[in-house]
Amino acid sequence: MKPEDKEMQLDIIRRQLGLSEAGEELSDLFDGLLASALMHSNRTSTPDALLKLVRDAVCAAWRRRGDEGSTGSTAGGQSYTYEDIEATLHKNIVAAGLRVLRL
Repeated sequence: MKPEDKEMQLDIIRRQLGLSEAGEELSDLFDGLLASALMHSNRTSTPDALLKLVRDAVCAAWRRRGDEGSTGSTAGGQSYTYEDIEATLHKNIVAAGLRVLRL
């Protein structure tokens, strides 16, 4: 992915999260989930639909910071159950028909 394309994706994610700056942490999170998505989908290029799934996964992972490894939490009378973000990403890739079968 070209640096300017990556920066455009990070800008979209920052807007979704309401962040003005997020530094390298958000970029590293995006890189890791994008690599996982490309590997699981057996692709070398990134169609727009795949980028949308990666952006959603990055937002979910960013919001969950500090609770890594937890399966749930309760705060202020609200109960939260977490799902595995990478497993959900992989499931969504298959459900969206973005996986290319290898021969």
